[in-house]
Order: sequence, then structure tokens, then C-alpha cells
Amino acid sequence: MTISRKLLTTGLALAGFLVSAQAIIAAPAYFIGQIEITDQEKYMATYGQAVIPQLMQQGVKILVASPIATTYEGEWQGNFTVVLEFESMEKATGFFNSEEYLKVRPLRHANSTLNNLVFAPGFEVPKAN
Repeated sequence: MTISRKLLTTGLALAGFLVSAQAIIAAPAYFIGQIEITDQEKYMATYGQAVIPQLMQQGVKILVASPIATTYEGEWQGNFTVVLEFESMEKATGFFNSEEYLKVRPLRHANSTLNNLVFAPGFEVPKAN
């Protein structure tokens, strides 16, 4: 293979990687929380009242926020499940680390004992070549 062909191949591969990376960055991101709330009423009156307006202001979609979850396989700990949809992973991590959210996070910790929290990018079906 000639040098110019190698450069072209490498350039196309790099361009494909950058497009894929951009798609991941632009894809929705999901926050999934498995929480053990010790006092539901106090949790909602303090943390819930403080965080929901912040989420709404950021355009976050609350997909699940429920004490009801049915486990079909494995173990699911906690008594409350939350799934939030953010516009992107960047927006999700930006919100979670924002000054505004850092002020209300202690309210969640004060009324819960288990906080398994993850962020995951949305799945995009690979395009066929």
C-alpha cells in the first residue's frame, strides 16, 4: 500500500471514529438510581421539592420515579427507582456536578441509606455500511 493510500485510509478511519464519538456525546444519557429511602414523606418534602424544579429547568425528562419495581432476575436493592433522561452525557454530568445540585445532594443523603447511581449513554443502533 502506498503512503498516500495509508494516509487516506487512516484519515477515513479517524473521521469515522470522530463521527462515532460525536454521536455518543450528542446521544441522550440516562441516570439510573437505586435508592433506599428511609422516610419517603420527608425525602419528597425536602429533596424532591428542591431537585425537581432544577431538573425541569434543565429540560430533563423524568422517565421513572417510583417505589414500585418488579425484579425478574437477580437482586434489586432499595425501595425507590429513578430513571432520568438528559440531552447528553455532558449535560448529565454537568448537572450532577453543578453548584445548584451540590447544595441539595445532602438532602438525598439525609433521607436515604443506599444510593446506587449510574449514568449511561443512550444506545444507538449501529448503521450498516
